[in-house]
Amino acid sequence: MTRRRPTTLCRSWLFAPGAEATLLHEAATCGADVIIQELEDFTPRDRRAEARALAPGLYPHWRSHGVVTAVRINPYADEGQVDLAAVMAGAPDIVALPKVTTPDHISALDADISAHETALGLPQGSTEILPNIESAAGLIALRDIA
Repeated sequence: MTRRRPTTLCRSWLFAPGAEATLLHEAATCGADVIIQELEDFTPRDRRAEARALAPGLYPHWRSHGVVTAVRINPYADEGQVDLAAVMAGAPDIVALPKVTTPDHISALDADISAHETALGLPQGSTEILPNIESAAGLIALRDIA
């Protein structure tokens, strides 16, 4: 197994459509430091269940190629919690949460990730959180979110 680059040194991040199994599998050899299974914008709602089901086998495959594994789930107001429950079985290195506008969004995600880490026997704190600030409200609250 190839040792993965520390997240702080990652220069290239590839977002890939969440339900495209062949593309996702082949992405491991593209040379990107981080590959993100995109479950929000790049995955049609009717294919989200299919995308979620790929995660447990996909992330270990990426990791075996030295890639930092990431997933961008849907906002919690949509299907984010369902996404998180499914993808945590693959032990992603990073979970990105879109449309973050308040610190509460990150607190809720952190608590849920911690619960999944415990239930799955993963080391506490091993899953990094990447808040996606995509609105003026998020920018205004950025200091508190951070």
